[in-house]
Amino acid sequence: MSISLIIFLLILLMCAKSKEFALMFSAIMMPMLGTFGLLSNISLIFAVSCLFLILFAKDIKSYLKVRGLYIFSFVAYTLLIVISAFIAQQKHYFMALQNIFAFVVIPMCTFISLQSKKNIVSFTKIAYWTCLVCVCYSFIELATFSNPIVETAIAQNLFFGELMTEIRFGFKQIQCVFSYHETAGCFFWMMATYFTWLLLTENQVISRKRIILIIVLTSICCFLTGSRSSIVSLCIGLLPLAIVNKKYIILVPIVILVCLYSMPDYFGEIYSSIVDSDSANMGSSSDLRERQLDASLFYLYNSPSGAFWGHGLGYTDEFLIGNVTDLAGGESLWFRLMIDQGICGIMVMVYIFIYSIFVSFRVNKYLPTLVLAFLCAKTMAVVPCVEVSWVFVFIIFFIMQSRMRCCTR
Repeated sequence: MSISLIIFLLILLMCAKSKEFALMFSAIMMPMLGTFGLLSNISLIFAVSCLFLILFAKDIKSYLKVRGLYIFSFVAYTLLIVISAFIAQQKHYFMALQNIFAFVVIPMCTFISLQSKKNIVSFTKIAYWTCLVCVCYSFIELATFSNPIVETAIAQNLFFGELMTEIRFGFKQIQCVFSYHETAGCFFWMMATYFTWLLLTENQVISRKRIILIIVLTSICCFLTGSRSSIVSLCIGLLPLAIVNKKYIILVPIVILVCLYSMPDYFGEIYSSIVDSDSANMGSSSDLRERQLDASLFYLYNSPSGAFWGHGLGYTDEFLIGNVTDLAGGESLWFRLMIDQGICGIMVMVYIFIYSIFVSFRVNKYLPTLVLAFLCAKTMAVVPCVEVSWVFVFIIFFIMQSRMRCCTR
């Protein structure tokens, strides 16, 4: 039995208990669902999205009628992908359908599920225990230098990524159950940021000591992925600790001093690789990023459909990656948008991020740091298998939490 099928059956089993429970687990683990394929051409996240589309069909109709949160973002993205699929040189209609489902269904159903205080409490508990399991598995991966789940999925040809074996900053890059180290890094910094915001509220669900523990553990795992974009995003995501609650500001110099004096070589190498990427023998240098930008602009302005529409869905991966040296892996959300969806794609994505900042600001003037951290991660790296709409899940949580006064500052 394949790893993907086991995960799908596990979610089905959760549905037997509660469809909301299964949905919230799937929402938290969206990057994992995007990592595995149920079949060679069907992603696990697509299969799970189809399941929830059926289970929440009546609720989705109500959501569409009242024009719920993020409705225009979902509509804009859907139209963008449909147009992009039609103008593409090679038609990928089923890929377009999978992209739309992966982007829209789970975040939409999350908004529907988090309409009750009970589900908001459940979401927090699920996030805590899921994080704890992922952290434990990551430490086992680090200690044993092996990843049986990923290795098995690769052997079954149902894994959209590769096995990470590289040593970076003196440690093996961990990837947990995700496609690449950047994906794992994104998951861990996002969860650290999520629990940071819980720490800054009068949380009645999980004790402060346990929240602090999970923040520390997920932050450590983020560093162990060796992903520079994730480390920078983690620093942005944790900023509210020092800004929102002044009593935590004393922790900032203490943590910095402890890090520098306990492991000066380790943290010194990380710092150097971020501020001077040209001298770092890892990842992409600033010179390579400039060439990637130039290549992306070249293909943007030489699109047969015009710069506004781009080359169409899948063009970058199908024709350019591996063939155009200057583009390399197109390691930014914006490079691929320029080429595949053109100026229209950039406009849609800018709208999505601006709207996310706006709605998060209405909850707390510092909550947009979560969106900015995510924007930083997707700008500095592609972060494979992480949908932009994943950040919606956490913004929706804090909006609904605020509305129901489940946890107030």
